[in-house]
Amino acid sequence: MTIKSTPEAFTFGGDTHHVSREEIEAAAERLVPAHSATPLPYSWYALVGGGLFYVGALIKQVTGVEPSVKTARVVLHSLGFPVMAYAWNEEFIQAGHPANVNGYPSHGS
Repeated sequence: MTIKSTPEAFTFGGDTHHVSREEIEAAAERLVPAHSATPLPYSWYALVGGGLFYVGALIKQVTGVEPSVKTARVVLHSLGFPVMAYAWNEEFIQAGHPANVNGYPSHGS
C-alpha cells in the first residue's frame, strides 16, 4: 500500500473537493470509531490510527459533503488507508466475500 502525501480530489455536486491524509487523521480524532458493542449500520470502513470509521463520515468531516460510498472508499484507499467491508450477517460470514469464491483465490474464505 502506498501512502500518498498529496491531497486526493473528488467531485461532488459539481464542486471539486480536496482531501489530505492529515485531514482524514484529524477528522478521525473528532469522530467516534466503530465498536463491537454498538450497531455497525454501514458496510464500508477505513482503518485510521487505531480505529475503524465509516468512509462517508470521514470525508464529510473534512469537506462538509458526503459523496457516494464508492467515491469515499476510493479516495481513502488512494490516500493509503486500509478500507474494508463489514460482514453484516451470518450468510456473509459462512459464504465469504464474493471475490473470494467462485474461482477466485480463497485465502481461507
